[in-house]
Amino acid sequence: MSKINVIKFVPYFPPHKWGLESHVQERSQWWIKKWYGDVINVVTPMGQESIIENWKLKIENYDGIYYKNQLVWYMEAGYQVVILDAFDLIPVFPFPRFWTKRFRTTISYLKSQVKGYGKKHTLVNTHTRFFLTSLVGWVFAKYVWITWIHIEHWVDFVKLASKFKSWIAYIYDQSIWRYIFRCSDMVIGISAWCQRFANKFTQKKIPVIHRGMNFEPMNNEWWIINDESKKKTIIIGFVGRLVKLKWLDLLLQAFDNLQKKHHNLILEIVWDGDQLDELQDIVKDLWLEGKVSFLWFKDRNYVANEFLPHVDIVVNPSYQEGLPTSVLEWLLSKCVVVATSVGGTPEISDQKDLILVDKWNVSDLQKGLEYAIQNHAKLKWLSYEQVKKHFDWKRSIERYYEVYLWMIWHEK
Repeated sequence: MSKINVIKFVPYFPPHKWGLESHVQERSQWWIKKWYGDVINVVTPMGQESIIENWKLKIENYDGIYYKNQLVWYMEAGYQVVILDAFDLIPVFPFPRFWTKRFRTTISYLKSQVKGYGKKHTLVNTHTRFFLTSLVGWVFAKYVWITWIHIEHWVDFVKLASKFKSWIAYIYDQSIWRYIFRCSDMVIGISAWCQRFANKFTQKKIPVIHRGMNFEPMNNEWWIINDESKKKTIIIGFVGRLVKLKWLDLLLQAFDNLQKKHHNLILEIVWDGDQLDELQDIVKDLWLEGKVSFLWFKDRNYVANEFLPHVDIVVNPSYQEGLPTSVLEWLLSKCVVVATSVGGTPEISDQKDLILVDKWNVSDLQKGLEYAIQNHAKLKWLSYEQVKKHFDWKRSIERYYEVYLWMIWHEK
């Protein structure tokens, strides 16, 4: 079996908490597990602060590579994580500090790894075009003359806080990334919608490879048997970032209308983000303090084993998605899901426990929730087997290997 070593450039990595991070981490774990080759994840320091500090404390007993006050390289589950010096120029958009010694040291290290692996056994992966780490990855691949494969996770142009910033992002896409996509060795979409969006930049054939899921939720049957409150209340849940693109204000409006008719409704929000004050003001204005709870951030284990088994309906009112990891997790947890029909969401399941609604439409969201409220008991579990079979990392990682192997030999 030919070894293919992969160097991935990504803006964030666990413990940072988005779907992109879990996709990259789990794919790294499976690549190593299948003995397909080595993996180096090149990430920015954002979200890595606690790990960096822990490794600094352990450095005296650590025989790996470490440059004091420059960068940290560490091993996790068989793959490397390399810190690329960067800062947040715009919130959630890291800007590489390409002028620093730390940045150059990282690039020199990666170059030495390519030399050790051999150019014909190494390729660069970048993820989501609008992050500058993808631009750095493309430049690095051209610099060392190795195959570059981009994986697109997004389905639209970037929408930022102001029209001016959104316009700058649009120009960046239409100029730099239109050129880069056309120069790419290959582009892969994580959903058919990502594929269609990427084809706006290039007419090259773009394969679709869905992600797998490393998610083993607790069976929620025991909640149904033991939780007496289930007989009295219907709990609607949301798990995700409190940011504008999630449109939680629409969810609160729809919930307000529904709870006037169904007095046994509760909305619980497990959150992370910066829109809390705005949403809490909406809750107060609608007199929903006793009906809506903000549960703060909870880790993945809590969400899987305590939160999801105890809710009846989970909602994703987002107006943009690539392939939403949260919806996959909710269906695997045997919840009924109401979600906007955006991005790759309709590709997840064709069963009735995934209720699709129009984006930006309070009335349609309310109708979807009403249907879920009336039927949630008989809709549960319909998508479980379909999602578990279709979003399987073993099958996905084998497909990635086939595509990468073809590219490596094609380049020869």
